[in-house]
Amino acid sequence: MTVAGRVSAKALVAAVLLAAFCGRTIAADDAYTDMGYVMQGGGLDHVLCERAAYSAAFDRWFKDYLAGKGVAAESEWAAVLKVAAGVKDLTQLVRLTNSRLAFSDDETSGDRSDLLVCDKTILASTEKAVGPNSPLVASVELFLCGLYEGKNDVPSAILYRKKCLTIHEKLWGPQSARLLVEWRDLARRLIVVKNYKEALQNLDKMISVAQKEKIPIAVKQGLDLKEKIRKLQSKGSKV
Repeated sequence: MTVAGRVSAKALVAAVLLAAFCGRTIAADDAYTDMGYVMQGGGLDHVLCERAAYSAAFDRWFKDYLAGKGVAAESEWAAVLKVAAGVKDLTQLVRLTNSRLAFSDDETSGDRSDLLVCDKTILASTEKAVGPNSPLVASVELFLCGLYEGKNDVPSAILYRKKCLTIHEKLWGPQSARLLVEWRDLARRLIVVKNYKEALQNLDKMISVAQKEKIPIAVKQGLDLKEKIRKLQSKGSKV
C-alpha cells in the first residue's frame, strides 16, 4: 500500500470512529453495528449470510434443529458456514434464522421454537465449527446480548457483551480504538445494574485509548459517564 493509501485508510478509520460517537441518539448497539459494517465489510457479510440462509444446507439444518437432532444439526450448521465462506459477521444470518423460526408452522421438539434457545444453539455450533475466538462467535454473542436486553435481562446481556468484548480484545489488541464503543456500551449496562467499579474500569480504558488516538468526543463521553457514576454513588450514600 502506498503512503497515500495508508493515510487515507487511517483517515477512514478515524472518520468511522468519530461517526460512532457523534450526531444522533444511539440505541443499544447501533454505533457498534455501523462501525463494524464499514470496517469489516458489512455489505459482503450481508450477501454471504443471505446466500447461506437460502441454501439447501440451511434447510437441512433447520429441519434437524426443529426435530431435536442435535448431532445432525451441528454437522449441517458447519455446512451452512461453508456456504457463507468469507463472512466475518453472522448477524444477518441469525436474524434470518429467527424470522424463519418465528413464522414457521413446522412441529418443534421441546422449546426449540424459543429464539434464545435457537440462538444459543447457533452459538455453540458456531464455536465448534470455527473455534471460540472467531469474530463469527463474537457476532452471535452480540446478537444474544441484544435479545436479552430486549427482555430487560440486563445481567445476561452484560454476560454476552463481555464475551464479545473478550474476543475482540484478542483479535484487535487490548488498546485498539475499535473497542471504544464496546467499552462505553458495556459500562452503560454495568451502571444499570449498579456495578460501578467494573463500569469505571471500562471507562478508564476507553478514555485512555481515546486520548491516545485523539478522539475528543469519546473522551468526553467517558468522562460524562464517570461523572454520572459519581453522582449516583453520592446519591446512594445519602439514602
